[in-house]
Amino acid sequence: MEPLESAAALSFRPFEAGDLDVLERWLGDAGLRPSARVRRDLRIRRLTDDDRIVTRLVDSGGDAVGFFRLDLAPDRSAELTLLVAAGRRRQGVGRRIVDQVVAEARERGLVRLVAAVALDNHQAHEFFPELGFEQGDTTVPGFVHYERFLHRSDCSRPLEIRP
Repeated sequence: MEPLESAAALSFRPFEAGDLDVLERWLGDAGLRPSARVRRDLRIRRLTDDDRIVTRLVDSGGDAVGFFRLDLAPDRSAELTLLVAAGRRRQGVGRRIVDQVVAEARERGLVRLVAAVALDNHQAHEFFPELGFEQGDTTVPGFVHYERFLHRSDCSRPLEIRP
């Protein structure tokens, strides 16, 4: 695959049922195979019809090059899942996806994004801090959590001015 040439080369669209095969192939490549106990139609419905989950497929010239998912929480935070096709990594695709994620998250009024990264995913441990994510306090065996606040005013006390 050729490198991406311009910012206009990517388009973001809602995830559709026909996208499941490519997504599951990418997940399988990452060692994250879907449970055989959950029927295909239920997996599709969860990714397309659940208003607590935002899913986008990222396209470049008709080729699927990435995917993101935001699992929305009541506290105005979201867990981010980000996938970039193996042949498109290290070309700026992930950065541009995160830019889109941040824009959509702000439009939705979210204040924090969280990404859970497996301990052995060394590229992601470099990637997320470069994009403003900081290691969080949450601990889950085998994972490091990175978080990025979208509106600093929502996570710190406001300045008090007294006459």
